[in-house]
Formats: sequence, structure tokens, C-alpha cells
Amino acid sequence: MEESITLIRGHLGTWIAGTEKILAPGDRVQIAPGTPHRWWPLGDEQVRVLLEVRPGDRFEQMWRQFMGLSQDGKMHPKRGPKFLQIVAMQREFSDVMQVAGIPPFVQRVLFGALAPIAQVRGYKGKYDQYLIQAPSAVVEPEALPANVETS
Repeated sequence: MEESITLIRGHLGTWIAGTEKILAPGDRVQIAPGTPHRWWPLGDEQVRVLLEVRPGDRFEQMWRQFMGLSQDGKMHPKRGPKFLQIVAMQREFSDVMQVAGIPPFVQRVLFGALAPIAQVRGYKGKYDQYLIQAPSAVVEPEALPANVETS
């Protein structure tokens, strides 16, 4: 998948292929397919991003899992889901999700061994209710900052 993140409001920390960067409103980063990366909000201010992913269907399904878990209070606001939840999700969404910092081969072996434990503990890779769950709040789209080039 190819990803593009454009920051609309707030500040965002990014880690892309070993390089950390802080994004400010109007900053955009392109992430090539297969590039290890992660991103997170910085500070207490609200963050709004424009995230473009191509192709996006499976990514959207995976992202809805994260948002549903967050809405239901099953994620730490800064650290994200519990490790066994990540194990279950990575097994379900291995086509669109890898854990940064762990080689894919190691993930397949390690997470394959841990998946039965995650399942016994009640973790799933996909929760069907999150595919249809409405957001906890609806916000109006914001205009892109003036310094963002549109195509």
C-alpha cells in the first residue's frame, strides 16, 4: 500500500524507516509500500489528519478495529492496544499490517505461537461490530492548511 499523511491540525510524531520527525499543520509525508512506519499524536491538543491509502479496503477494515477498540476503552491512549490484541490483529490483517521493528519472518513465527494464547484470552483479529459501528463523534471536515499543495 502507498500512504500519504497530511497534518491539518495539531502536531504528529512520525517514525518512518528509522527516522523520527515531528509534523506541523500543512506538512505531508509520503510512505512507499513496504516501508516500516508509525505515527502518533503529540501533546494534549486535538490532531486532525488527512490519511490517503491506496488500495484502501483492507486498510479501512483494520483501521476500524483500532478505532472501535479505542471507542470501547480497550486501548491505552498513548501505547495503543495490548500486545496480545496486536498479535491477533496482525494475524488477521497481515496483508496490511506489520509491527515495526520486528522482522516479518520473526513476526510470523512468534505471533503464530502466541495466537492461540491470544484467542484463549478472548482477543480477536477482527470484531465484526467495528466494521459497522458509528463513530463516537462526528466532526466536520476542515480545510487543508494554505501551504498544502493539492493535486
